[in-house]
Amino acid sequence: MVETGSKLSQTLAQREQTHGGFRNNSRPTQELKEIFRKTPGWDNLHPYEREALDMIVHKIGRILAIANRTNDPTTRQDAWHDVAGYATLAEHEGEWKE
Repeated sequence: MVETGSKLSQTLAQREQTHGGFRNNSRPTQELKEIFRKTPGWDNLHPYEREALDMIVHKIGRILAIANRTNDPTTRQDAWHDVAGYATLAEHEGEWKE
């Protein structure tokens, strides 16, 4: 367990306030990831595309959790910024045919 009063315990407590419990938030995120993995075409994606989709789903889960807990627009905006970042990384890494 994390030592009470440590910087890490403070961070975890703050995240629980803004994002809710880790256990509860992991369920919908993992369910979405499972849908992706079962979708035809998943295995045809490059590893960086799969990772970007995983991270985007993670951030979507965070956005929903924040909206449910505090509805803090600054924290939600930051998560949306991260979604755009992961999509941009996948696009820039892409081996696209023109």
